Amino acid sequence: MEKKVIEITKHPTQPVVIDTPGGYNFKLKIKNLKLKIIIRTSLVGSESQEYRLIIEHLAPNTTSLTSMKGVVDDQARLKFFGKILVPKGVSKVEAFLEQRVLVLSDKVKVETKPELEILNNDVVCSHAASIAPPDKEQVFYLVSRGLSRSQAVELIKEGFLKSDISRY
Repeated sequence: MEKKVIEITKHPTQPVVIDTPGGYNFKLKIKNLKLKIIIRTSLVGSESQEYRLIIEHLAPNTTSLTSMKGVVDDQARLKFFGKILVPKGVSKVEAFLEQRVLVLSDKVKVETKPELEILNNDVVCSHAASIAPPDKEQVFYLVSRGLSRSQAVELIKEGFLKSDISRY
């Protein structure tokens, strides 16, 4: 898998949206940088995708918020790997990495692996991961309002993919 190295040396004005599977290595190199990374994908049939993401905080007072979300159906396969790195001597870092997958079939294969490699105590870093089917109560509520089950699931899927980072 080819890895793209992206050195962030100026303050981005928009979130970085990744819509192509592959390997990405973000290097945050300037103080006070705030970076938001968004990955959204929906797989059906026998489609397969893998995203590998590394965020390196190489300057103090940097922030990264990363949201990796996917919807998988049929026999699709999805892998999310994410890692936040804070080396020794880099302080005042805030980072959050989420990996959430909505599963629409019991035949899919999903792997999520969020990691933190923190070599400094003066940071606030965390991660979250979930792999789950649509909430039964949400589906019931929408069906009770006149939608078919497939329409309800489609609406939940759309909302899931359009939602922002859960923590913030």
